[in-house]
Amino acid sequence: MSHPKGIIFPESNNNKSVVRRRLLLRNNTKTDFAVKLRTNSPELAIDPAQGFLQAGHVQSVKLSLDSVYKTPNRSIKIYCRPVDKRSEAECRRWFLAPPEISESNNQLAQTLQIKTSVGFTPLETVLDLPCHAIAIQAEQYPTFMASDSDTVTARQIDSGTTTACMISEAELLAMLPPDWVLNTAQGIDEKNGNILSFSRPTCGWLEKFFDLIFPPDETQETVAPCGASR
Repeated sequence: MSHPKGIIFPESNNNKSVVRRRLLLRNNTKTDFAVKLRTNSPELAIDPAQGFLQAGHVQSVKLSLDSVYKTPNRSIKIYCRPVDKRSEAECRRWFLAPPEISESNNQLAQTLQIKTSVGFTPLETVLDLPCHAIAIQAEQYPTFMASDSDTVTARQIDSGTTTACMISEAELLAMLPPDWVLNTAQGIDEKNGNILSFSRPTCGWLEKFFDLIFPPDETQETVAPCGASR
């Protein structure tokens, strides 16, 4: 990729005050660009100063410098932006540079400083686009020439549902089969709901063993390892 920062003109002699060089704008991308060149030097003529550069093409620009004038800090600014059929009219207005659609820093591909030299100066300078310019541009009209009058506001997926009524305990019992028996916790009488007395667990001998080794306090109860109480 060729991204030069300047272009060199030869020092003119007494017989010739205007010197010419060529700037080759090369587009090796798959995107068409709208390109324009602007300079702050009145003694520099640019031809052409703007136009469209198709993908895979090269545009030759003639630069003519009148070396009689010695304006300091001379430069050429190259701007480019992607173009298609929908944005072509916008780019043509951009060529005229009205205040509302002037150039931006995102469209600045390169700034070439104009220099002169008594030594060797190349006849051509190649600049690959888009260089420093952003080759992606937001669409101002993403639905251009498309009618959206038939669209409607979307509905929530649960807009047609209603909250169900809670089932009461009586209704729940009515749905149970007649032979269904409620299983209660162990140690509870199913008839009257009274707590039955627990029988001594099978591991009661361990309690006696621990009570023999570690006499329990009267206020404490020895619990078997199996977790069953007396």
